[in-house]
Amino acid sequence: LYGFGIKKDIQSAMECLKEASERGNIYAQSQLAVCYYKQKLYTKAAELAKSVAQNEDVAAIGRATDCQPRYIAKGIALAAFYYARCLQLGLGIQPDEEEAKKYFSKACQMDPDVAADLQFDIIFSIV
Repeated sequence: LYGFGIKKDIQSAMECLKEASERGNIYAQSQLAVCYYKQKLYTKAAELAKSVAQNEDVAAIGRATDCQPRYIAKGIALAAFYYARCLQLGLGIQPDEEEAKKYFSKACQMDPDVAADLQFDIIFSIV
């Protein structure tokens, strides 16, 4: 995905993320939504990010998937932020500023550090 130590290969990374997503890994699902967003596949990004962002019970997901709760929360925060961004800009879905605010807030509640990092990305026109 990032090309650390090997050649960067987005397609292979997306295949791995899809496989992990199918196994229920929330963090992989959110990373896949980010890949879709960055490839300008906004409808896919918004749909996947919305489905991940609607998760609430981190502990129950952790028990069901054997994933670490901290990465589940990071995944939900990441998905909520990207879904909010799609809502805010009308990328792949109808724009809805009020709904976007709710999901930006959810991102902050789930993982303030992830939300802050992504906010900086917006400030510096990365997202």
